[in-house]
Amino acid sequence: MKKILIYGGISILILAAVAMVISASSEDGKKTVEADSAIQAGGSAIFGRVYGMGTWISLTPTNKVLTNYTLTLPVDAYAYIEGSGYVNNNGANAESGFGLGIDSTSMDPATYRFIECPGTGYCLNSFQTSRVYLLKAGKHTINLIGNLGSGTGTEATVNYMSINILVNTVGAVTKPTGTLSEDSVAADGKK
Repeated sequence: MKKILIYGGISILILAAVAMVISASSEDGKKTVEADSAIQAGGSAIFGRVYGMGTWISLTPTNKVLTNYTLTLPVDAYAYIEGSGYVNNNGANAESGFGLGIDSTSMDPATYRFIECPGTGYCLNSFQTSRVYLLKAGKHTINLIGNLGSGTGTEATVNYMSINILVNTVGAVTKPTGTLSEDSVAADGKK
């Protein structure tokens, strides 16, 4: 009986600690998450948003925010951010582009990915992009952005989008050393 009470007490403490790290609220249908000061002592947290099986969203030649996630960090932290979804390109040589925008509706060029449907007809593909960022303490909005690139008589729709964010304040991410075949970019975007 004593062991059951101890294990039960430990489980409750762990759940309470996790609840203290993250507090969620909803404002205008957008998910906002605030990381508690428990992260200040060093640690990590995972945030995510899934659009799920919703309405297919039409892309246009201009950037369109497909889904986003807002979080508030109490301290500077490294964040691995990933965005993904499905795109239906339809038309001759249809091309769609995707990327992440951190506190911006413009795509970070380092995260730009495109899906091309050569020839004519229907082409369903998945897309994914990711990058490590150094986010300063404060509020940040992570946008998954898409646009219709090129093609004639084309249309493109997207669905099943998700954004996943892993925030880490423990350790340090540093620029790789050694000889690389291409320019490398550090986590903070600096070469």
